[in-house]
Amino acid sequence: GDVFTCGNLIRKLKMEDGGSVLKPTSGRVQIPPECVDGTLSLNVISSPQKNTFTIVCSFKTKSASKNKFQINWFQGRNDDIAAPSGKSSLKLSEDQEPSVILSDPRDARSVFVVCNNPGDNTSALYKLARGRKLEEPITTFTFPVTEASMMMGADKNLFLIILDAASNEIGRAHV
Repeated sequence: GDVFTCGNLIRKLKMEDGGSVLKPTSGRVQIPPECVDGTLSLNVISSPQKNTFTIVCSFKTKSASKNKFQINWFQGRNDDIAAPSGKSSLKLSEDQEPSVILSDPRDARSVFVVCNNPGDNTSALYKLARGRKLEEPITTFTFPVTEASMMMGADKNLFLIILDAASNEIGRAHV
């Protein structure tokens, strides 16, 4: 299996010896310089039949103005990772902190983000599209979300499992 880490570089590591050893690969890419204030979430969407993957990553930025957060798409093939190009980044304001990036287990090309609004202690689930601003939320929550996961139900229904950071309670939403 592969493991990805993110600091000022996104690095691809390989697990060997049944997962007890992590070895570096040549896969690394510099994150954009405005994004070194912190990684919020990283999601790897793999296409094993093509030996390719996409890394969708959200960051705090150095911006003191309206663009406090950024989401970037990185492309990879085997052990190579390419920096974002073209419309591969999305800038978000302080009321849309991208805390968790998720992919649909039924179709990995469908990517979602949970954004927290610290101003009113709420959060919202959005569908992500490369190079396009967030549209209306799919659903909203009355609390900030720090962790979330998407799961498929028995009849291909999609469920979002979320952690309410304030009460440490788990919630469930049908997407």
